[in-house]
Amino acid sequence: MNKTRRLIISIALLGIIYWLFVWLQPQPFEREYSSIIYSTADQSFARSTDIKLKGNKYRKLLGPDIFVGELTADHDLNYKIKLEGGKTPYSGLITAHDATKATRSIGIVTVSFNFDKIWMELDDINRRYKLQEGDGYISSPAKNREEAILISHLIAAGK
Repeated sequence: MNKTRRLIISIALLGIIYWLFVWLQPQPFEREYSSIIYSTADQSFARSTDIKLKGNKYRKLLGPDIFVGELTADHDLNYKIKLEGGKTPYSGLITAHDATKATRSIGIVTVSFNFDKIWMELDDINRRYKLQEGDGYISSPAKNREEAILISHLIAAGK
């Protein structure tokens, strides 16, 4: 009876260790989204673009899950990102170093739990399209301004 019990406990422990090993492995992710750049101040402004997200999702047992990778917006704006989420939408700041080597925020990105929707604001988009600071947004997947705004509301609601 003692040997049988040890065998069952050993098999259970090996099963738990294997499950943890599989669960904690990074999950590669790469996807391109058709997107819309829009302005909240200028109701007539909307431009089609693409967003590419590439990196790894890291699941954690305790604390938020993490996505680490690269984001390409409007075909040539590349950023390294780290997003935290899991039970809530993934979100994070996009940062850069200025001339004095100080870190400053140049945007924010939020991605739905299933990575099927993205909403972001980028200073570079505001400059490129001559929009007011904090007024140019990108939503994906969207084909028009109305869909883009709906996506931003869905992400804000955690859907």
